[in-house]
Amino acid sequence: MDQLAATGDTWGISGPNFLRFYIVTGVVVLLGVLLFRSRIRRGKTRSWSDQTTQEIAYLAGGPRQAVYASIGALRVAGAIGSLSGKRLATSGPLPAGMSELDQAVYQAAWQQLPTTGLERSSLLSPALTAVRRRLESARLLLSAGDRAAMRLALLPLFALVGVGVARIVAGVQNNRSVTYLILATAVLALFSCVMLARTPVRTRAGNAQLFTLRRRNTHLAPSQSPSWTTYGAAGAGLGVALFGAASLWAMDPAFAAATGINRMATGGFGDSGGVFLGNYGASTDSGSSGGSSCSSGSSCGGGGGGGCGGGGGCGG
Repeated sequence: MDQLAATGDTWGISGPNFLRFYIVTGVVVLLGVLLFRSRIRRGKTRSWSDQTTQEIAYLAGGPRQAVYASIGALRVAGAIGSLSGKRLATSGPLPAGMSELDQAVYQAAWQQLPTTGLERSSLLSPALTAVRRRLESARLLLSAGDRAAMRLALLPLFALVGVGVARIVAGVQNNRSVTYLILATAVLALFSCVMLARTPVRTRAGNAQLFTLRRRNTHLAPSQSPSWTTYGAAGAGLGVALFGAASLWAMDPAFAAATGINRMATGGFGDSGGVFLGNYGASTDSGSSGGSSCSSGSSCGGGGGGGCGGGGGCGG
């Protein structure tokens, strides 16, 4: 007999049939979501010949790292120093040819502003906004709209999780076994939440370009103890842009400590753990009944109306 027609089945659908349908639908929807998000995140390749140091820094670690890169360049150029209270100060003239952000940071030093939260200062906001927009236009950084679209793409997955929860509740009320449905729903909910929390900031093209730049400039890494008198302000700025605040500590630990710069502030856009790299990092094929047997001895996918736990289906 068709299990769909069995008397007492929750929602008129047998547990094994619903479970199979739920898992297949979940896998299809999940693959569709991954494909959609992947297409948004693809980005496009762009030559780095026209990228500023601050753009590289912003791509690597966000607005704070862009500010730190400017601070590093201005410090090596002898343009800024520090005061008590973790504040910046000017110590020389602004070098010629500095970027808009460098000029804003120099102005902040002239006003003796603290480094803490400097990236949120209205003085720097126009320059940082311009940097971000150029990166978004180059498809190296995802825009707010891109990230919102990636989150909205998860709605079908969360809707499917809701259906699973509703079926579990109905199955329990109907005295049916829902163990495997709970597992399938939990797996789907886990991947949905992980993808929601790990929405990337950079495109894959941005990641690739950043990886290439770091590989080509390993001589600027703090572990290499670069000579900043040799590389100058431009090299110092690029070192901080690529390797974070650790470069500032390596070049001038007294200044870094006096200004309260966090030594661990490196790669704030998620170079570790796949927050923005390898955003998905999982596939889903869990929750199937496999070869497990029901308490009555019948398989979860067995025919003839057999089910788990006294006639109920494994999917409620």
